[in-house]
Amino acid sequence: MVPIKVRLSDFTSEKKYLNLQLRFFQFCEKHGDPHIELDQLKPNDFEIIYKEQTDYNEEEYHSIKFDEFVQNQIFLISHRALLQLNREVKKMDLVRKDELKRFVDKKLKTIENIRAKIIETSEILDSTHVDSLQTQIDILIENIDSIEFEKGIILDKRIRLNWRQADFLLLISLLRENGHIDLKTTITETGLAIDQVFAFKNSNTKTYQNYQGSAHKLEGIINGSIGIKKPVNRLKKIFTDDFFENI
Repeated sequence: MVPIKVRLSDFTSEKKYLNLQLRFFQFCEKHGDPHIELDQLKPNDFEIIYKEQTDYNEEEYHSIKFDEFVQNQIFLISHRALLQLNREVKKMDLVRKDELKRFVDKKLKTIENIRAKIIETSEILDSTHVDSLQTQIDILIENIDSIEFEKGIILDKRIRLNWRQADFLLLISLLRENGHIDLKTTITETGLAIDQVFAFKNSNTKTYQNYQGSAHKLEGIINGSIGIKKPVNRLKKIFTDDFFENI
C-alpha cells in the first residue's frame, strides 16, 4: 500500500486536497518524482503504478486509483484520530474532569469546523468520499463525547493504592501534622489533590474507587471526629523494619 496517512484536514480546502494528490502522485514509478509539483487538481480516478517490497525482499509493482486509495484511507481516520487524542491527553497530564471537559469541548468544536470546511469543498470530492468522511466525523464525535472516553483517560492517570481509603488519609494527616507537608498547603488543597490523583481499593468489592471528599475526611481525622484506631493499627503493621528492607 502507498505509505501515506490521510487526515480529515486533507479535505478542508482545495490547496490541501491538491497536496494530498501530489503526495500520492509522487509515489508513481512512471511519472512521480520527489521534486514534482501539481499546478491543478487531477481527476479523482487518476492511477499510479507504485512499488512494494515483499517479505522476501523482492520488488512488486501494483496499480491503484487515487479515489480507491482515498476511500480505503478514510476508513482509518477515526481510529487514528482517537489514538492521537489519547496521546495528547497523556502528554498534557490531564486528571481533573473540568480540564478534560475543556479539552473535549475544544476538540469537538474543531471537528465540527472541519466538517463545515469539508462540506464547503465537497464539489471537488467524490460524493462517496464526502459520505464516508461524514461517517468518520460522527464516529469521532460519538467516541470523544462519551463517558467511556472520559473514564479511559482519567482512570489511566490515577495512582491505584492497595490500601483502604482511611489508611492513606491518615498517613497524609500524620505527614502534615508532623511537619512533612508544608502547612501553607491547606487541607482543602491537599484533599483536592488526593481526589484528583489517587484511587483506593474497596475492601468489600475488591475494586478501585476514586477518592472523593478527602478534604472533609482529613478535617475529621485531624479534629478527632473520625476514629483512627483501626487505620493506625494497619499502618503500624505496614511500616515495620521489613518494609524498609525492600528498598
